Amino acid sequence: MNNEEQKRFRDEMELRALSPRTISSYERSLKKFFDFYEGREGKSLCISEIKAYQLDLVKKKFSAHSINRHLTAVRVFYRWVHD
Repeated sequence: MNNEEQKRFRDEMELRALSPRTISSYERSLKKFFDFYEGREGKSLCISEIKAYQLDLVKKKFSAHSINRHLTAVRVFYRWVHD
């Protein structure tokens, strides 16, 4: 996700009246997600790649709560992209 997309996504989350902590959490989660794919454009990733990311989080022993938060951020991002 490039800087312009980040800014637009943040603006969208603020419009939805998400709390600053939620926005910050989503931004951190998305950074980890896109770092995992080394900067590939988010629109080009498919469901199997998202599941591979989920499996990586499980292997790294992230808690179920953390994994759900990461996947929620990814889901919110993809809904925004495809709106």
